Amino acid sequence: MNLADYFALSRGNQLRFAEAVGVHQPTVHQWATHQRPIPFEHGAAIERATGGAVTRQELFPEKWASIWPELVLQAQIGEPLTLVLAELRKQNTLLEVLAKQGDITVAARSTSCADLCSVVRPATGAAASGLPG
Repeated sequence: MNLADYFALSRGNQLRFAEAVGVHQPTVHQWATHQRPIPFEHGAAIERATGGAVTRQELFPEKWASIWPELVLQAQIGEPLTLVLAELRKQNTLLEVLAKQGDITVAARSTSCADLCSVVRPATGAAASGLPG
């Protein structure tokens, strides 16, 4: 999506957008109407200000890979990583359900990797035998 489409969809106010990007509102209007090219140094701020609706790849389709090489790696691993994280979230949800049922006890959970890991141990006593507590 380009800036003209972004503003046409009433997704943003040019004045607030200009403040978020660090430019004046007339500059944003000139960018959106293609009267003035968008400088590369504003690409990341535009992407942040639009919540990712307007990406650097879309703003600079010919040069984005050479300007932001880190985005090339993200593009290469983005989809597989998203799938892996989704699967880990499902497994984490399963662990939480089992813990509520008493089938396992969550021994520790790191907040720094909440989506990625949980340490569990088998339940003991009545819960482990399936007998009422």
